[in-house]
Parts: sequence; structure tokens; C-alpha cells
Amino acid sequence: MTTHPPTELSIENSALVLIDHQPWVAFMCETNATLLVENLTLISRAAKALGVPTVLTSVGAKGGVLVDPLFTQITDVFPEIAVIDRTSTAAWADPALRAAVEATGRKKLVMAGLATDVCLTQAVLGALKDGYEVYFMTDCSAGTTKEGHEDAKLRLVQAGAKPVNATVVAFEWAPDYTSPERAAIQPILVEHGGASVLAIQYLMAQVSAGILMCQPEAWWGHGRDARRCPPTRSWGSAATSSRRRRCCAPSSRHDCRTSPPGRRLSALATTALDEDGTVLPWSLRLRGWWDRALPMSAGTCAGHGRPNFPASH
Repeated sequence: MTTHPPTELSIENSALVLIDHQPWVAFMCETNATLLVENLTLISRAAKALGVPTVLTSVGAKGGVLVDPLFTQITDVFPEIAVIDRTSTAAWADPALRAAVEATGRKKLVMAGLATDVCLTQAVLGALKDGYEVYFMTDCSAGTTKEGHEDAKLRLVQAGAKPVNATVVAFEWAPDYTSPERAAIQPILVEHGGASVLAIQYLMAQVSAGILMCQPEAWWGHGRDARRCPPTRSWGSAATSSRRRRCCAPSSRHDCRTSPPGRRLSALATTALDEDGTVLPWSLRLRGWWDRALPMSAGTCAGHGRPNFPASH
């Protein structure tokens, strides 16, 4: 099992706790509801895809003045999880909630809730008192007022909790761009990640149009056969001919620092595993762009089964 620094979140050491994300409660909060729902959808789907234990709770959802269930964007992701309904804003005082959190076996809690200055604050303070390490997601929470949201954030930080956001948590859960875990959540990040993924979408458009080549590093050297050779490829001008990649001995390892500036896409064109364990750019496979973005000739690379590229493109 991978070891992590004491303050780093991982899928092995953390649990997700979502508190009172309900329509009527949201109406009472001062926030951009569209962004709030997008961020919650991102973290919910990421947690589900990675198997992160999740606890859901609501307040007054089963009756009283109004019936106010959790957002369907959350419950649709976790149909198997029973929502713990409470009658108090002090979520951590509820024995069922504490028991559900304890049952996860995790001591790092990623928490978010409505409102930041009421139910979330009380829950975080209670968890801290009981010895949990709490990370509260500011972009998946909202206060009764903007001032209340900011005041609560400051209070929680002073109490020892750590502010994070949904995208940061997802990246910490799956930090390796070539891992199956990142491949599992990358489509979720692209769909719900907002401005943080615009660069990826832009670069993939260039790859699809044949303007840029997705670096071979993104799909060789990380699979079961770490010695696969790159295809022959020209960068397209005499001035850059010395930078052309040629087939090499199977034992060679490749360094993207030899690539032309501006074309190091491997870190952005993140990856998915092919059937044989070879890592391929996830977005090309996901969108069916592979053949168009990377046209192949009938040849193979030094007899290692990897198709050659044309000498120029």
C-alpha cells in the first residue's frame, strides 16, 4: 500500500461527510447555487469512483414544516447509502452520524455542509474535539451570508481544521496522472472541473486537429511493459530535426524534456489503461479521437508491436 505524508489525503485514509445539502437549506444561503451543485457533484462522483467511504446526513428531511431531501445530484450517486436525518443543527451530537463516521475506520474527514456558519461549523468542531483531522471544502459549502461563510472559515482554521476545495481533494486522492485511479476520475474532472480543465480541453482540441502530438511519454513506459519504444515522428521542420524521436532499444527510457517547448502534453493529456495494461491518453480514447489525432502507418516500432507514425505530419 502506498504511504503518504501525515497531512496528505488519500483514498485509503479519508472519508467524505456531506451535511445538509438540501434545497430549502440552500435557499437560505448566500451563494452561487450552480457552482455549489457542480462542485458537490464532482466530489461525490470522485468519491464513488475511488471507493472513498461516504456519510450523508440531512436535517428535518423526513417531515416537520417541509420535506427537504438531499440534492438529487448527491443521492443519485449514492443510492445505496442511507441518509441520516436529524432534528438538530448540531450534526456531531447525533449518535447515528458519529457511529457511521466511526464505522469508516478513517481519521481524516473531508467535510462540507450547509450552512457553513451553522451545521458545518458545529460538525467540524465536534469532530476535531473527538480527535479527527478535518478538511472542510469551502466550495462545497455556503454560509447564511457571505460574511458568515468567511467568519466560519476563519473560526474553523483557528480551531485546527484545514480549508480545501473539491478539485484539490480529488487531485490528492489520485495524484498520479498515469494511475488507474486518475483515469477513473479524469472524465469527472473534465465534466465538472470548470475553469481548471479548460487547458486540457484546449490542448486536446489541438491534438484532435493534428496541430500538436500527444507526447508518447503519456502512453509508454508506464504500463506492464515499461520498455515500449516510441513511434518515429517528425516535429515538422529542419530546425527541429535534431529533436525528432526515433525508435530506440527496448531498454531506453524517454524524457519529455527533449520535446519541443510547448508540446509537453503528457502531464495534461492524462491517461487511461488499455486492455493490455498500456497507458493511453484517456481523452483520446474517451472521445474516440485516437485514430484521427494519431494517424498510424502499417509499420510497427522496432518490432515491438507499437504502430509507427508517418515521418511528418
